[in-house]
Parts: sequence; structure tokens; C-alpha cells
Amino acid sequence: MENIFTRAARVIKEHRLTRRWKRVISVLAAAVVFCTTYALILPAMTAERQPICGMEAHTHTEECFENGIQVCGKEEHVHTEECYPKSRGLTVGVIVGGQS
Repeated sequence: MENIFTRAARVIKEHRLTRRWKRVISVLAAAVVFCTTYALILPAMTAERQPICGMEAHTHTEECFENGIQVCGKEEHVHTEECYPKSRGLTVGVIVGGQS
């Protein structure tokens, strides 16, 4: 037969173990929430970036040519990282269209 002190020690030990597991699960849940939120925001941040190269993105297709002659009048250009500003934060004092 188990006495009261042995039973109390077992209950306290189980309680500590349960508390540790709750902490581990809470930290993992917070990491999942953070990563999911970041993954959902990242495409929006990328879409907001405006190219600074001054060129329109264009890839030639069959419609751009007639009898082997280019008729679309556009230069082929694919935006790369060099086409976007280096900083992703807010920029103060940027001159846009001749205005500050």
C-alpha cells in the first residue's frame, strides 16, 4: 500500500513533467505561428517592391515577331535583384518624379 507521502511525491513529479511538456508545446506552437505569419506576409512584401531599373518586364513570345522581325517594340527584360532597391525598409527623402 502506498502511503500519502509517496503518492504526493509521485503527483508532484507528474505535475512538473506536465508543466515542462506544456512549455515545450507552447514554444513550438509559437514558432509555427511566427513562421506561418511570415510565410503569408513575404509574398505581399515582394509584390510591393517597385523596380528601380526603369524598364518594364517583358519576355518575347511568338506574338512579338512577324516573319522573323520583331514587331512588339519592347526590349526583352527580366527583373533581377539589381532592379530593386537594396533596403526593404522605409526610405525617407526619396525623390520621385522630381519631387521630394
